[in-house]
Amino acid sequence: MNPSGAVPADDFYAADTAILFTDRAAATFGTSNELLPLLGRSMLQRAVEALVRAGWRRVHVVLGDEPLPARLLLEDGARWGCNLVYHHGREQETMGALARRLHLAPDRSYLLADATRIPGDADSLLQDRAGGAPAGRAYVWHSDGAARWTGWGEFRGAWLLGVTELTQYTALERRVLDDAELEPRSADTAWSVATLAELLRTTRDMLAAHAATTGQTVTRGRGCRIHPSARLRGPVHLGQGVRIGANAVVG
Repeated sequence: MNPSGAVPADDFYAADTAILFTDRAAATFGTSNELLPLLGRSMLQRAVEALVRAGWRRVHVVLGDEPLPARLLLEDGARWGCNLVYHHGREQETMGALARRLHLAPDRSYLLADATRIPGDADSLLQDRAGGAPAGRAYVWHSDGAARWTGWGEFRGAWLLGVTELTQYTALERRVLDDAELEPRSADTAWSVATLAELLRTTRDMLAAHAATTGQTVTRGRGCRIHPSARLRGPVHLGQGVRIGANAVVG
């Protein structure tokens, strides 16, 4: 782990550099939603895994108000084969100011990622890095007839340096959706844990996708105890050590 956040200059200017924002989710059960286990892995872990699968090896992690849980989970990134460098987010900081603080190069492209949201087809989107508009591309999806930003996109350093909006998701979303210089790329959906409602929807969608892929409508972790009278209506995923009492209905 690199407590100081100092890295060699070559790392800042590398073509495989991503910027991952953490701690943007609401808190449920006393912890940030992006740290809650979804089929055994948190959204924060899934975000790092998606970046690594797509070839991003240097990740600048922008920490929020409660940085310790994210650092304890991710450590230095070695177990995923990437290099994580930590930065503390600053209140009311613009995207351009953050880009200057991270010494982003104007002629390089960088991936922006929000750990509370992941495009549903992230693997295919992230691995297709050819072409695109000069300013970059943003991954968007449609919900209830309206375009929404997934929180992910590949942007030129010059564009990021010129953004005067705050690093907050809502401010950046307006800029991304309205900027004609950016190429919109459609995602089939987006997993999100930004709110409790979106956490529940994402959990349901992940369970359904898991059941369709594996054929298992009910999965159980080690040490589960289920009363014979309980009813499980799949798709259901039970973590380790879960206890289901008499006459309970789950699913």
